[in-house]
Amino acid sequence: MPGSAAPTTGHALHVVVYTAHRILRGALYQRSPIRLSDQVNLLDEDFMALYQEQATDLASDEAEAPSREPWYVARGEILIIHEDAAGQEQAGSRGAGDRVQKRPVAVRCYVGPFRVEGQYYMVDLANMVTTLNTCGVAFVPLTSATITVPGRPGRVPIQTP
Repeated sequence: MPGSAAPTTGHALHVVVYTAHRILRGALYQRSPIRLSDQVNLLDEDFMALYQEQATDLASDEAEAPSREPWYVARGEILIIHEDAAGQEQAGSRGAGDRVQKRPVAVRCYVGPFRVEGQYYMVDLANMVTTLNTCGVAFVPLTSATITVPGRPGRVPIQTP
């Protein structure tokens, strides 16, 4: 398929994508290195190309055979997305002068079949429900998150940075 090979320029960002039926691991290519939360919230495209992917079916827990072609993931089907620490080189952090003081707030929520627990950093002391409902983004960034599938005790919780 023409144009389906992984880009030879740009920054590869290794991610894990959760949909209602599959967990996908692969690489997104960015023109410049930006935060994943910024990329998924600012993209105008309805699909994201995922290269070098690996997929696991949630119903059977079976890994699907990798494809040489990219998978095109509909943004509307993405429930959770995070960087894959196993596939990343450590990126440099922003300088302390670039940061806005925020306070961590514990968040527990259900997204599709997943239970997510993590920290959301709030700028002010606003009510959490109000903040989540008015933040204007589709994907809310959490840190130190744990992702589990309730009712599936054999499935190991996934820890994210």
